[in-house]
Amino acid sequence: MSPCCYLDTPVGMIRLVASEQGLHSIAWDEGAGIDPEPDNPCLLLAWQELRMYFAGKLRTFTVPIDISRWQGFTAQVYSALRAVPYGETITYRELARRAGQPAAARAVGGIMARNPLPIILPCHRVIAANGALTGYSGGAGIAAKIFLLHHEKAA
Repeated sequence: MSPCCYLDTPVGMIRLVASEQGLHSIAWDEGAGIDPEPDNPCLLLAWQELRMYFAGKLRTFTVPIDISRWQGFTAQVYSALRAVPYGETITYRELARRAGQPAAARAVGGIMARNPLPIILPCHRVIAANGALTGYSGGAGIAAKIFLLHHEKAA
């Protein structure tokens, strides 16, 4: 069983899961209880960095992430996504261009919908070409995306 911990955030309770390679997933888990600081080094770093992010004291995550299951275009998209600066937004089309396939905006949308590390892989920074805020991964819904964008703009 992979080590995990929980963190209460302004966008809901999240569950952090680590693998031997790094942080494996972040998921919303409203039924969980609050954990003390985790004893797993990767989870502890993720837990601390997320707390600092929500306190407005962190803009770039350094926690190692498990990229072992990503290949091809998916890996390119997540790599390009990590490079989107704090407080900025880009379109799905622009993210597709940065990932090397400018005509693949729809595919990028599908990849964003399956993002296993929301917040750290900032899919909330990706918006529709018309400026609309479309869905948000992780089960938190559009309200979480709006909160995260406002949180970053306020900083």
